Amino acid sequence: WTDTILMRITDIFLAFPKLVLALAFVAALGPGIENAVLAIAITSWPPYARIARAETLTVRNSDYIKAVQLMGASPVRIVLRHIMPLCISSLIIRVTLDMAGII
Repeated sequence: WTDTILMRITDIFLAFPKLVLALAFVAALGPGIENAVLAIAITSWPPYARIARAETLTVRNSDYIKAVQLMGASPVRIVLRHIMPLCISSLIIRVTLDMAGII
């Protein structure tokens, strides 16, 4: 149920134009470069959440994840040592491509 709630919040953020939402956050936070950077960061996370979720859903059904589970690894260890490193590469590529738009 946590996944469903987080994805609905992501859908809400994606429903609004990023620039309009960032301007609303800047208006709420006040003037300043720190607040502008924070507003851009707040409005830029939904595509990254979607990519991370898609990669995680793909990787978690892999045979080697099942083998690690059978070996008795904790869920935290599986996520941090086996799933997250495979998701990071896709996120790094997305960040690299989006950096020009964010700047």
